[in-house]
Amino acid sequence: MPSPMPRISSAVMLCMMLVIPALAAEQAELRTYAMADEGLLTLTVPKHWSDKRSQFSIALPRTLRFSAEGAERFEVLISGRWSGRQDPSVIEPAFVLSVTAHGAQIAAPQALEEQIEVRRLPTVSGEAYLFSATDKNPKAGEYRYMVQGAVNVQGLVCTFTILSDEQDSAAVADAIEMIRTASFVYN
Repeated sequence: MPSPMPRISSAVMLCMMLVIPALAAEQAELRTYAMADEGLLTLTVPKHWSDKRSQFSIALPRTLRFSAEGAERFEVLISGRWSGRQDPSVIEPAFVLSVTAHGAQIAAPQALEEQIEVRRLPTVSGEAYLFSATDKNPKAGEYRYMVQGAVNVQGLVCTFTILSDEQDSAAVADAIEMIRTASFVYN
């Protein structure tokens, strides 16, 4: 049975890499975020998106939250989790893949899909992997669709979650492009 969650095909990925950057210059802006004492994360964020920075406790990393007012309800969360400067093993592709695969295992029992496929996401700065899942029974106020993964942004490994109510969401494509083009510099 085909999955109701869209798969990011090679053709779609190529289109995103060629077309979206041209549009981004007009519809997006570079924003820089301090990631604890580690350094600065720079993201290309759609101009109409708002952002919030939060840290729920000292034990948890800073989380960036993105959303926008309007017809399309979505939320994007990005957390800088592991520093390659503190532990060089975290920047290895196998580590980034294992973090994403673990997230897929956690999502699987609640997912509509029988199998969740972890896919590589080409980026400008390091390795990234992601998966998509559809909540088979979302509660009131919860999102139906999720894309989740991990990315090595020049030595800072971040986890990300993209939540949306719409299967073919422009916000999801924008968020994936934001992650794909992220950059990071250590302090």
